[in-house]
Amino acid sequence: MNQRAYTPRAELRDVTLRDGLQLTSKSLPTERKIEIVRELLSLGVPALEIGSMARPDLVPPLADTRDRNYVRCGFPCLVGPTDARHRIVLFGNSHAGHWGTAFEVAAQRLDARIDIVAPGGCASFLFPLDFMTPENRRACEKRRRNVFATIETDPPEIVVLSNKTTDVFASNRAAWERGVRDAIRRVPRSVSVLVFSETPRGKEAVPICLARNLEHARRCDQRWPEEINQRLERIATEEGAQFVDLRALFCGAQGCPAITEDTLIYADMGHLTIPFSRARGEWVAETLQRVLDDRRHRKDAK
Repeated sequence: MNQRAYTPRAELRDVTLRDGLQLTSKSLPTERKIEIVRELLSLGVPALEIGSMARPDLVPPLADTRDRNYVRCGFPCLVGPTDARHRIVLFGNSHAGHWGTAFEVAAQRLDARIDIVAPGGCASFLFPLDFMTPENRRACEKRRRNVFATIETDPPEIVVLSNKTTDVFASNRAAWERGVRDAIRRVPRSVSVLVFSETPRGKEAVPICLARNLEHARRCDQRWPEEINQRLERIATEEGAQFVDLRALFCGAQGCPAITEDTLIYADMGHLTIPFSRARGEWVAETLQRVLDDRRHRKDAK
């Protein structure tokens, strides 16, 4: 029998914010969890396991694991006062949901009710269902049909379309473009349509990358998805929608860092952290306010 030589190897992996939290019934604020992550990273812990998709009623400390996506707070998830002056819809897959905290800030600032519809795995662009996983197809078809029907029968002032669709873009650009155009065209012309640019997505979870590169955080920099956003801007302009370029929120002259102003940007390979999203709430509010002002000026000019 051939003998194989094995080199002894041990890997240190901290599970405080996963297994550790399951030992207590007390809730821990998300902000405190982020502080613990930073403390562990500063101690040189090379790998972390954070959160688990547990039932919040059974494991309260893990209830916020998916809060950042606004995926499970209802369809739609309503933020802002119910008797608000304005109504806005944010619609897309989980990459609409990760802006939920920012839109919640904007709702209060603008006196707006914002309907957040962000089912994971279901883009608001009208791609053929073949591009979705089998488990998402039926639910997504129904979801998109209901959301667009509601927009048509009870039009809001603004519809924001925000998605991550690089996989479809890479596999079939013609189908991708038709899906983007068809979604914009489904919204009544009386409604202002904003198309958010797609944001970076890496090949590994950014927190894990940072844990391995504590002294070299620039190794975890992300790449701006240039080509898909150029196409999105062209299509949005041709279809009478407004393209919202988010690049300045993520990238500077030196690239697209994983951390900005002492805030971790990404919770995984591409979804935003709650603190980063919340910190961009005023920017989102100002962007939406300009659209509302433009609508008012055009109405007054008639």
